[in-house]
Amino acid sequence: MELLVNTSQDAQDWGEISGDLDAGARVDAAYTLSRALAELEAAGFWVFGGREVQRLEGGMSKESSAWPIAILEIHRATDPQIIKVDLSGARSASK
Repeated sequence: MELLVNTSQDAQDWGEISGDLDAGARVDAAYTLSRALAELEAAGFWVFGGREVQRLEGGMSKESSAWPIAILEIHRATDPQIIKVDLSGARSASK
């Protein structure tokens, strides 16, 4: 549970400050998150991610602005909701 909590919090923290990071800090963030993803995989979890751009309206401006959102989901590798696709091109012989 600690691994899940720490990885989720780290991803949120890095995402919130990503626009203010210099090149070195971005490398550090990528390394830290990559290592956390490897630890999650070793513990039997898969991480799925996506990006969505929402519109932010209101406030001082009359115009809406793009508001990118990161979406992360962590599932056990054995979760039956995961649809596994074989991309190797190998075909199974079924009769």
